Amino acid sequence: MAPRRLTGPRADALTRALFDAVPGGILVLDAAGVVADASPALCEMLGYPRDEMVGRAPPHPWWVDGMLAAGTRRFSPAAREAPAVLVRRDGTTIAAIVRTAPLRDGDDDAGTVVSVAPAPLAPGLPMGDESHRAVVAALHEGVMVHRADGTILSCNPSAERILGVPAERIVGRRPATWDAVREDGTPIPDEEYPVALAATTGRPQTDVVVGLRTDDGVRWIAVNAQPVPGDDGRPIAVVASFTDVAARRRREELVARLGRILEQSRDEVYVFDVRSLRFVQVNRSALANTGYAMGELEAMTPLDLLPELDAAAFAAVVEPLRSADVERVQFETRFRRKDGTTYPVDVRMQLVGTETPAVIAAVVLDITARHAAEQELRRREAENRRLAREQGALRRVATAVAVERDPESVFDLVCEEAVRLIGARGGGLVRYEDGGAARVGAWSVAGAAPAFGPHEPPDGEGVAALVRRTGRAARVERADGEGASVTVAAPVRAGERLWGAIAVAGTEADRIAPDAADRLGRFAELVGIAISNAEARARLAALAATDHLTGLANHRAFQERLAQEVVRAGRHGRRVSLAVLDLDHFKRVNDDLGHQAGDAVLREAARRLAALTRAGDLIARVGGDEFAWLMPETAGMEAWQAADRAREAIAAEPFPGVGHMSVSAGVCDLDQAPHHSELFRLADGALYWAKQHGRDVAFLYSPEVVEVLSDAEHAERLTRLQALQSIRVLARAVDAKDTSTRQHSERVSEVAGALAIALGWDAEAASALRDAGLVHDVGKIAVPDAILFKPDRLTPEEFRRVTAHAALGAQMVADVLSADQVAWVRGHHERWDGRGYPDGLAGEAIPEGARILTLADSWDVMTSQRPYGVPLSREDALAECRRCSGAQFWPAAVEALERAVAGGAPPFGPARP
Repeated sequence: MAPRRLTGPRADALTRALFDAVPGGILVLDAAGVVADASPALCEMLGYPRDEMVGRAPPHPWWVDGMLAAGTRRFSPAAREAPAVLVRRDGTTIAAIVRTAPLRDGDDDAGTVVSVAPAPLAPGLPMGDESHRAVVAALHEGVMVHRADGTILSCNPSAERILGVPAERIVGRRPATWDAVREDGTPIPDEEYPVALAATTGRPQTDVVVGLRTDDGVRWIAVNAQPVPGDDGRPIAVVASFTDVAARRRREELVARLGRILEQSRDEVYVFDVRSLRFVQVNRSALANTGYAMGELEAMTPLDLLPELDAAAFAAVVEPLRSADVERVQFETRFRRKDGTTYPVDVRMQLVGTETPAVIAAVVLDITARHAAEQELRRREAENRRLAREQGALRRVATAVAVERDPESVFDLVCEEAVRLIGARGGGLVRYEDGGAARVGAWSVAGAAPAFGPHEPPDGEGVAALVRRTGRAARVERADGEGASVTVAAPVRAGERLWGAIAVAGTEADRIAPDAADRLGRFAELVGIAISNAEARARLAALAATDHLTGLANHRAFQERLAQEVVRAGRHGRRVSLAVLDLDHFKRVNDDLGHQAGDAVLREAARRLAALTRAGDLIARVGGDEFAWLMPETAGMEAWQAADRAREAIAAEPFPGVGHMSVSAGVCDLDQAPHHSELFRLADGALYWAKQHGRDVAFLYSPEVVEVLSDAEHAERLTRLQALQSIRVLARAVDAKDTSTRQHSERVSEVAGALAIALGWDAEAASALRDAGLVHDVGKIAVPDAILFKPDRLTPEEFRRVTAHAALGAQMVADVLSADQVAWVRGHHERWDGRGYPDGLAGEAIPEGARILTLADSWDVMTSQRPYGVPLSREDALAECRRCSGAQFWPAAVEALERAVAGGAPPFGPARP
C-alpha cells in the first residue's frame, strides 16, 4: 500500500516543531511498517537523504539488533525502550537507545513512532547489562574491555573473527603478549600501545594502526581506545574498538606497486578511488601533460579533467567497472590542462584489484596528431557528401580519367561539365606557371567565346590573375557594346598548392545564379579532390607507421615490411638480413638525467643510424631503446659489418648533454630462419648474447647461440673457445719468429694473470688479461727480423719501427678481443712516468691491464735468455723492478710481484737452473 503521511497540511507545523524539539531522531512508520516520515536529525545520524527513507518498506537496512524480530511488524503494539545498533549508510555502526510508541486512530492501529538517541556510556565497565551485551555482540567492529593495567576482561565475536583467535585465548592477555608492531615494522613498546596510552593519559587514542602477531601471521588493525573514568576521574578501564585494515594496506601496497610500474610510462596514467573518485596516484607524464602538481591532482577527480562529461555520464562509464560487469572500458574524449586548453585523448580504464574499496587505473593517450589527421579526412568526406549534386559531372570526368583519355580531352570535359553545371555558355581551365597561366582546357556552346584566352597574363585585371592573386573564387561582370557578360572563376587546388583556375562565362540572358561562384568552387575542389584525398591518406598512413619521437618506422610498420621482405626473398631466392640494436645502459640516462634527456638520446641515435642505411633498407624503432635494421639483398656477414659500423657511429661522438653511449647488436640472415618471426627471434637472441658478453659489440647469429641463450655455462665455454682459437693462431705466428723468444707470450700471459689475481682481480678479468698477454707482441709481425733480433744498439729509425708494434698489434686484435683487451695490448709499453709509447700515457691514465702487462713483459725479458743480454737472477730482477717502481712500473704491480714471488705460486715456483 502507498505510504500514509501522518503530517498533513494542518499538522505540518506541529510535526516540524516536534522534530526540532526532540534531541535525537524520530521515525514514523505506518501500520504496515512503511516509513511515513523521518526527522532531519535522524537522516543526518544515519547518513540517508530523507527521500531514500520515506516510503521504504521493511525490512529496513539501518536496523542491526536482537530486540526487533524480522518481518513486516518490527515493533510491538505497546510502548517499549531498548538498546539497538544502527547501521549508517556508509556501513559504519552506532549504538543507540530506541523508544517506540504506538500510534492509534481510534481503535485502529495507525502505526508507530520511533525515537532514536545515541546510547550513553554505561557506568563502570562498559559492557553494561544484558541488553548492552547484545548490542556489543552485534557490532561489526571488534571490541575489547581492558583493565587499567591493560589486561583484557572481555571481547565480542567480531574481535575473535578479526584476530582469528578464540575468546578464551584473548581474555586475560596483556598487550605485551601480542608483540605489536608499527606500520614500518618496528616494535611498539608496552607503554606506547594505544590502550596503555589511553589508560595513562586519560585521553582517547584514535585510528592507530598496529600489527598484532598471531599464529597465522600479523593481523593489521586500526584501534580506537576510549578510557573509562572512575569516581576520582582516573581511568579504571579502557574500551578498545578496532577494525581490520589488512585490505586497506593491501590496496595501498597495490597502488604503490602499480605506481612504480607505470611511473616510467610515456602515456598518462591516473589511479583513482572507485568510491570518492579522487586521484590517489598519477605518473610523471600526467603531471607534465596537464601542468598540475601532484598535490593539486590529489584534491581532484577525473571530472575536473573531462570537460565533455558530467557526473551522470561519468558514472555511466565507471559503474560497469565498479559492478564487475566489464573488465575494461575505452572511449575518446578531451582532456583539460591547468591552463584551460584541451586536447583529444583515448582513455582506457580498468578495475585494479579485488580489495575494498578498489581503485580504477586509467591510461590516457594523447591522440592529437591522429585526431587532426582523422578530422581532416572526415572534413574531406563531408565535403564529398555535400557535393552529391555534382556526382553526375564527376562520374563522367572520372570515367574519362579511368579509361586514360588524353589530358587535353579530360580537361575539355571538365570545362564542359562546369558549363552545364552552372548554366553558362563557355568554360575554360588554366594551369598556373611561372610565366603566367596557360589554358589547358576549353569548351563552349556554338558561337560562344571561351572563358579564358590561350595565354592569360600573370598580373592585370584578367580573371585568372584575380584568382591567382586572391586565391578565392571570383565573379566579374562587364558591360560593353555587345551587352553584359558574367564570368565566374574558382581556384583549383591540389592539396595546399594552388594548381590553376576554372572559369565559366555567359551573358546576362543566361541568368547565372548569384551562388555560381560557390557552386563552381565546390566543383573545382572535385578536380583536385583525388590528389587531396591521396595526400590526406598518405599523411594518416605515415602517422600510423611512424614513431612520433624519432621519426623512424614504428614496430607495426617494421613487422609488416619484415614479413613482406621475407616472402619476397623466399619467392625469388634472394637474401635478407636483420640487425637488432639496443642502446647500452640507456636506463641510467632516464634515471639520472630524466626522460627528456633520454628522448634526446633516442632522437640522436635514430639520426646516426638512419644516416647509415641504404636505399631499400628500413630502420625502425621497435621498443623503448631498441632499433631494428632490415637489410634486403644482404648476406649475414655484410649485415654484421653494417651493424658494426652502426656500433662505431654510436660510440664515435658524445651525445649532447649525456656523453658517450654505446650500442649492442645482434644479426641474423634468412639462411638461419625461414620465417620472419623466427628471423627476429634469432637476431634478438644474438643481441641478448652481446648484452651478456660485455656490450658495445655486434654478434652474428650462429646455431650454437640457441644453446648459449638457454645455457649460460655453455655460452661462456663457446665464447672462450671461439676467441682463444683466433688468439692461439696469432700467438703461434709471433712465437715462430725466433727460438729464443718462443714461449715468451705464454710466459708473459701467465705472469700477468698471476699479478692480476694478486692485485684482487676476479678470475674472469684475470683470464681476459691472460688472453691479451698471449698476443701482446703480435704487432712485431710487421717488424723486420734484422731489426727485431739485432744484438747491437738500434738506430732511431729502427727504434721507431719497433715502437710501432704496440699500436699495430692493437689494430690486429681489435676484431678478436674486447675493447679493454685491445687497450691493454696497445698500452703494454707505456711507462708510469709517461715516457713510454705509443701514446705517452702516465699514471692512472694507463689502463690497469696495460700496467700489469708492462711489468710482466719486462720481468720475462730480464729473467729469460736473449740475444742481447744475460738473464738476471730472480733476486736481481726483483731489485731492478724495485728500482724502477714509480718510474717505469706501477708501484702497486711491483708490490704484487714481490708477494707473488715470495709465495712461490706459479709461475714463480723454483728458479730456473
